Amino acid sequence: MRKGLDDERGKLLFEFVRIVRGTLPFGFVLENVTGLGSWDSGRALRLLINELSTPIDYDGQQYSYTIAEPQVLNAADYGVPQYRERIVIVGNRRNLMFRYPKKTSKKTQPTVWSAIGKLPEPEPPSETAVRVSRTIKGRREKHGY
Repeated sequence: MRKGLDDERGKLLFEFVRIVRGTLPFGFVLENVTGLGSWDSGRALRLLINELSTPIDYDGQQYSYTIAEPQVLNAADYGVPQYRERIVIVGNRRNLMFRYPKKTSKKTQPTVWSAIGKLPEPEPPSETAVRVSRTIKGRREKHGY
């Protein structure tokens, strides 16, 4: 069962808002499950957009984000060999109107093999990478990360 804003994962969206408001990037892109648009009858999405577009007072200046209308995009429509629909929200604080990209016009869907099948063999890890990888298990057990 999907819990929307009552789910701990749903609350991560507002951590995103906190970070945007605290760091004031020129722009941001947020992508999430398409169900975000219908959580709590659309309340979660409206609340999220409201929080992202509320003016921010910092160091004697006021900043605000222009938010593009959220869109559901499917990665397959842009040449990615995966059917993956996600809701995308784009904002910027330069008062620019964002336009989502047009779908690619390819008639055939690429395959995973056509996308990555001809990548070169990976190089062996460096001595440093091997040494660090040996410490990960102990670090996770001792520190939890």
